[in-house]
Amino acid sequence: MIKELKTEEVKLLKPLMEYLAMHHNNVSTYFKGSFPLHKDEDRIARFEKEISEGTSKAYVCLEGELIVGVIKIDFNDDKGVIDYFVILKEYQGKGYGKALMDKALETFNEKNIKDIELHVVYGNDAVKFYEKYGFKIQSYVMELKESDNE
Repeated sequence: MIKELKTEEVKLLKPLMEYLAMHHNNVSTYFKGSFPLHKDEDRIARFEKEISEGTSKAYVCLEGELIVGVIKIDFNDDKGVIDYFVILKEYQGKGYGKALMDKALETFNEKNIKDIELHVVYGNDAVKFYEKYGFKIQSYVMELKESDNE
């Protein structure tokens, strides 16, 4: 079941945030161990603020009472961003990701947003999923960290 997340429910996403950081650390080609980039508490506060201001929406997939996936989308005028998207590993391949992506794209369509972007950690196989929806790689963002030169 898909449900829109209320501001006061955002704190329930902490286990998914922890899972996504672990996943990024496992799949990142160059930055294993760098995740999470921000503290969960800071991310939760940002999500709460953006949802309450109406610049974001978050939808969750429920298996009974358990949140098994979330997609958070942002909109600013005619631009949309898929800011956060995760399905717990044991629930992947069961249609939850498709259901959440379809709901996000429906919301963008209702707002007449046609320009949508998302960022994917280099090495993440989720790229194939996004390509099925028509997303294309626009650029590579490269980063040099001081620890890379030591």
